[in-house]
Amino acid sequence: DRVAAAHPQLSIIVCRTGYRSLRRMAGVLERRPNCFLDLSYFGSHQGVEWLVERFGKCRLIFGTGAPLVDGGGGVTRLLLAEISDEARSAIGQGNLSRLLAHISPEETTENAVGDDSPMDSAAWAALARGRDVIDAHAHVGPWYNFFTPEPDVTGMIRAMDRCGIQRAAISSMLAIGPDARAGNRETLEVVRRYPDRFVGYAVF
Repeated sequence: DRVAAAHPQLSIIVCRTGYRSLRRMAGVLERRPNCFLDLSYFGSHQGVEWLVERFGKCRLIFGTGAPLVDGGGGVTRLLLAEISDEARSAIGQGNLSRLLAHISPEETTENAVGDDSPMDSAAWAALARGRDVIDAHAHVGPWYNFFTPEPDVTGMIRAMDRCGIQRAAISSMLAIGPDARAGNRETLEVVRRYPDRFVGYAVF
């Protein structure tokens, strides 16, 4: 934040940001238009959608994190994000091309973000049909110290449908944090309401 303030003409791409730092990074992005986030480690539920809606399509840069991590994470986040094709193309290659060419966001044209259309979420979900795709580690509800957009069950089901996930094994954030008994009841309630979509972990 201090470097970006001292050097406003310097474009800074912040890597390895995820759900743990999204709350702090949101303030930096708000104050510093020369700061960007890379997509390689950005594993925040509905985080890509929230950032695009709040800051526009130009603040995320595609990255895989290779060779330190599997590049499939960044690719999957981009392909399955609930964003427009224009935003997907910008994040996929247009934003980095613009930064490398030192072009301001106002100068970006439709052609500058490229004409290639990556696989859309419907095509991705079609690949998953006929397979038992299960998310073995998921949580429901907000966490006191991290900002997670749409942490409720409705948002989870929408994301699961988009990604072709049939079922998720969940525990309540409330159970992990301050109240295991109340949180386990919350998990049980979700599993009873949606028995075909969720199974529950009990926290003790």
